[in-house]
Amino acid sequence: MPSASKSPVSRLPAYAALVLTAALWGSNPSLSRLIMDAVPPVALAWSRWFVVLVAVLPLVWPERAAIAQALRTRWRILALFALLAGAPQSVVIYKGLERSSAVNAGLFNSAIPVLILVLGAMFWGKRIRAREAGGIAISLTGVLVILFEGSPAKALALAFNLGDVILFAAMAMWALYTLKLIDRPRALSPPALVAIIAALGVAATTPLLVLEAVLVHPPRLDSGTTLALVYIGLGPTLGAMLCYNFAVERVGAVRAGVLVHLMPVFSSVFAMLLLSERVHLFHAVGFALVAGGALLALAAPRRLLLNPH
Repeated sequence: MPSASKSPVSRLPAYAALVLTAALWGSNPSLSRLIMDAVPPVALAWSRWFVVLVAVLPLVWPERAAIAQALRTRWRILALFALLAGAPQSVVIYKGLERSSAVNAGLFNSAIPVLILVLGAMFWGKRIRAREAGGIAISLTGVLVILFEGSPAKALALAFNLGDVILFAAMAMWALYTLKLIDRPRALSPPALVAIIAALGVAATTPLLVLEAVLVHPPRLDSGTTLALVYIGLGPTLGAMLCYNFAVERVGAVRAGVLVHLMPVFSSVFAMLLLSERVHLFHAVGFALVAGGALLALAAPRRLLLNPH
């Protein structure tokens, strides 16, 4: 936690890093959707994490002995991390994005803090206070507004987009990963943990990559598509993680958690610019409810600081 004596000016680089993080994350759904006809979902997820692995390996090479030791002794938790936050989770995101919109993908990210509270109560017995329960209810109401496109008739008929449900499941996977991060091997640096998640996730999705190439089509790469894949790996994945960690160390998780809610704003802007998607009234209402409920539920700084991110 940063010292209270730090001036607002000294925190400007950290706030700039948080805005950059939100922009990088916000660009991912639209750019991924833009190239999905050429690179189907599994190939897109696999390529994203392969780029991360190649980029981070030189950084963690001096830690190879510690990485090998962790893989021998903590392989179960590391495999779970790879499933929940690596290439398999990215496959779920892109399968949902295949049937949904980049705007919705960005909006659902704001539900992650609330999902952390709900899953913590379900699986770890964490007590939910009255304010948190109210925030959860408001936030999940916003999720339903987005799922049913603000239509009471669709809500009564349970007529929702399957892609949105898949996207929401991917957010739940990330929330569960966040809760489990407390069990991470302490001997590993953050880049080393990312390298392991990338390597295990790429290995796990390689059979799916081959199957997709046979049943759907292999990636059709040109210079523009390749550049987009490299950007997705280095920017929204690796670069955003480094920027976020830099900022949290300097301004704390409370302020960082609030500013990350800029991500849906950026995702909506990129969706309009790159995909010509439209932002409707129900998107704005849903975002206000999701983000507002999350901020209400996480208003107590001590609860926010329990979030490993």
